[in-house]
Amino acid sequence: MIASNLGQPAPSRCANRRVAVTGVGLCTSQLPNTREFYAALESEVSPLFRHQCGADEELSARFPQIKPKYLDETAKYAILASAEAFRNAGLRSSDEPPEGAGSDDIGLVVGTFSGPIKWGFENGFIEAAADWDNPGVSAASSVVAYYGSLIGNMTIPLRISGPSAVFCNLDVAGTDAIGYAFEAVRHGKSRVMLAGGADAPTTPMVESSIERAGAQLRGEHKTRLASGAAMVVLEELESAVERGAPILGEVIGYETSTAGNAREAGARLFRTMNKSQVDCVVATGVIPREAEVLLEIFRDCEIKPPATHVSWAVGFAAAASSAMQAVASVMLLGRETIPPVRAGLRGTQRFPYVQPPGLTRRVKTVLQASTGLTRKLSMLLFRQITPEME
Repeated sequence: MIASNLGQPAPSRCANRRVAVTGVGLCTSQLPNTREFYAALESEVSPLFRHQCGADEELSARFPQIKPKYLDETAKYAILASAEAFRNAGLRSSDEPPEGAGSDDIGLVVGTFSGPIKWGFENGFIEAAADWDNPGVSAASSVVAYYGSLIGNMTIPLRISGPSAVFCNLDVAGTDAIGYAFEAVRHGKSRVMLAGGADAPTTPMVESSIERAGAQLRGEHKTRLASGAAMVVLEELESAVERGAPILGEVIGYETSTAGNAREAGARLFRTMNKSQVDCVVATGVIPREAEVLLEIFRDCEIKPPATHVSWAVGFAAAASSAMQAVASVMLLGRETIPPVRAGLRGTQRFPYVQPPGLTRRVKTVLQASTGLTRKLSMLLFRQITPEME
């Protein structure tokens, strides 16, 4: 349950509100939480070759009412990442009955690419739907149902009943889900939003799609497919300060466009601040043209900000990867170093990826730039909040 300890709602629901990040959570087959995630980034040793630890035991311990065998892999990781995010935010998550109306104040937006479909294929349900002699049932309708099931699989055990939505726009879906949640809180549609991405793109269908889009899945510098989830808690800053929540950072911008319009999208995102204030870029890490996209955004900057990415450590987890970018961006705020890029991207020699991870100043502003396989570009801008800014 989510404890009803939120601050009082602000009097006006129309004006733009400042949006704070009060919690982050992450769970993959090798990394059970955000602490181990960032430790892996700093260690420069990829955890992708570790023994996989299943989510069933942890899920059963935290949510006894859940029967893991009835959940797909994506939902399991999403629930565990959400539980960690709520704990970090001071919004308690457990199997106890809900208290008060706090659950109504919390919404959910999650992005996914293929996670729920994997379960349908593995259990033969999608193929069965395609074979049914029924004009009202099709494989396509089954796929849509699996996407929608992710919301129910998360909101029921987490006991949240605010507004909810699922994004299915491939690998940038996690970023867009967080951007949508940011807009919902900023415009007073919800006081708290849980947002992020969850995916399990380890199927032949997804592999062929990724290869056709240009990602390399074979050879020395191949992209490794992975499964997992990453979630963030976004909250009205005023409400967060009132209830004494930890303020991990602030979301100050969101923009989405096509990669071909990167310069225009960057201009819209930075219309109220100078690009030179960006201390670090957290990139995707698997898209060959990504360096060109970043260079286009910062074309008019004499000194380009250093960049890093997390895919070398967590693999390509589709929509979950872009949400992991957001978690890494928040965790970078206030630091004096950034994780080095262990596996470089093709074409990145013109962009200052950090090796070793030295910086000239403490990280106060981070740009998350998610470049998608379908030439979609989605960006989030985070900044550190100091006491005098609250």
